Amino acid sequence: MSGFEFVLVLYAIISGLGISDILSGWGEQVRVRHRMSAYPLQLALSFLLMYFGITFLWGLWTVRDAEWTFLLYITVAIFPLLISLASRIIRVDPAIGAPTAKDQYFQVARPIFLILSCIPILIIVGSFTTTARELSPNRPEGMQLLQLTIFRVLLSVGMLYVAWSKKVSVHWIGVSVMFLSIILLSMMLTVRSIDGAF
Repeated sequence: MSGFEFVLVLYAIISGLGISDILSGWGEQVRVRHRMSAYPLQLALSFLLMYFGITFLWGLWTVRDAEWTFLLYITVAIFPLLISLASRIIRVDPAIGAPTAKDQYFQVARPIFLILSCIPILIIVGSFTTTARELSPNRPEGMQLLQLTIFRVLLSVGMLYVAWSKKVSVHWIGVSVMFLSIILLSMMLTVRSIDGAF
């Protein structure tokens, strides 16, 4: 077993726990739909988290040839751990007497968007390390890297703004921007066949 196969299994377990939390939460919501209707923002955000977890696993293929060290393993593990934590937080409590799904969403939205705001910052910090240069041979440089860094900072600041907002429209915009960012990331880095060809 190669180092990549070893860490991929461990990351898959971490991501799988988050995806499992989301799917079991959706299952509970379907079971209690007669007394608690689902809240669209909660469903959209949980779908975003699940998609992020799946995309992260697929994106690891681009670093399959890296020389894995414990430090690199722990550093990369931060991302699935954060997504799994957010996936656990987003679950709706369907118990009788629990607040409505909308109220529950706004109770947990702040910590989730705080977690999401950390991800672009961690990527920025990691992108300037020597390890990142070795991991990503097609890493942007110069003006392209500057533009990408500015976008990531704005994305992080935007998520912080969403975290403190109680406006439904602001939350929809935040979820939409994150989702589009992940789709663009997928297109740039990971939408390729397993042999590396587009």
